[in-house]
Amino acid sequence: MNETFERDLTLLDRALGTVKEAMTREAVTVTPDTKGSDALRRLEAAKVSGAPVVEHGRVVGMFTTSDILAPGAVVGEIMSRDVVTADPEWSLTQAATVMEAVGVNRLPVVDALDRPIGILTRDDIVRAVARRAQLAGRIDFASGDGIIRLP
Repeated sequence: MNETFERDLTLLDRALGTVKEAMTREAVTVTPDTKGSDALRRLEAAKVSGAPVVEHGRVVGMFTTSDILAPGAVVGEIMSRDVVTADPEWSLTQAATVMEAVGVNRLPVVDALDRPIGILTRDDIVRAVARRAQLAGRIDFASGDGIIRLP
């Protein structure tokens, strides 16, 4: 990797912050024995499209609104089992790169003992970028007239 690119990436990592700073801490979770229909209702009530499946304090899968539900199915029968998790100390650029590489919209965030401590979604990343841009004076959200101004 060329030195300039590496320097720019390091600056971007610092500017955007970490997964821990951007993640949603109160993530909706479900268990493998939750009825699929109940899990869907929980997701809809929380206005989210997916949730980590947690068993014995560990993430064992992901359940999303796009999972196909057979009548009477439970989450453990239909969840995605190949779950990629994020470390809270990762940079947002690292998390975004992983999300893009594996084709997911969310990453459960786990602690050193693999216990879930939050979730990072693409929306969380967009909010973090927008907040950093606003703090840097690049975007004015508080113009009072509902118009976002770029200097």
